[in-house]
Amino acid sequence: MAKRVMAGLGVALLCCLALALIGMQLPPTGARLSLSAAHSSMERMPVPTPAGAVNINAAGEDELCLLTGIGPALAQRIIDEREQNGPFAYAEDLTAVKGIGQKTLEKIDGQFSLE
Repeated sequence: MAKRVMAGLGVALLCCLALALIGMQLPPTGARLSLSAAHSSMERMPVPTPAGAVNINAAGEDELCLLTGIGPALAQRIIDEREQNGPFAYAEDLTAVKGIGQKTLEKIDGQFSLE
């Protein structure tokens, strides 16, 4: 039993060392890391393009309405936002649209692309 405990501690130590070497930090013991907390601590990165996804920067109202929770009014606000401010570079840019927050982004995650 002592061998298993020592082996487990060795693996845990190696994992911590590997994470430290690549610049990541572990959350405090017992803490839960939410998607928004994890994302806010990272640099903004473009979303990979899923196959068959709706191109949020080119789609019309009908296509945008295919996204979960996006109706005609919200689709029009997405179109208005991109016409006024240019294409969305990051998924988080959609939060500039009235009615789209973190929960809506999570609902449509994987359903749209930015290119």
